Amino acid sequence: MASKQVVGWQVGAKMPQQLVTSALQRAFWSQLPALGLLVHSDRGGQYCGKAYRQLLHDHQALRSQSSRGDCDDNA
Repeated sequence: MASKQVVGWQVGAKMPQQLVTSALQRAFWSQLPALGLLVHSDRGGQYCGKAYRQLLHDHQALRSQSSRGDCDDNA
C-alpha cells in the first residue's frame, strides 16, 4: 500500500552520497519498511554507491531506477 508520505529527509547545499543515505536511514528509523519496499530514484551517482545499495539490502528494500536518458520516467 502506497501512502506518498515523506518519512525521511535531509537538506544540504550539494547532494553527495552521504546526503541521500542519511535521508534513507532517517526513513528507516521513522518507519519500519514493509516487505517488498520499492525505493525509486534517478540514475545519479548518489544512488549507485556501495553505502546506499548496502542500506537498501540491509533493510530488504528493492532498488528501482529510471531508464537511462529518460527524464520523464522518474515522474
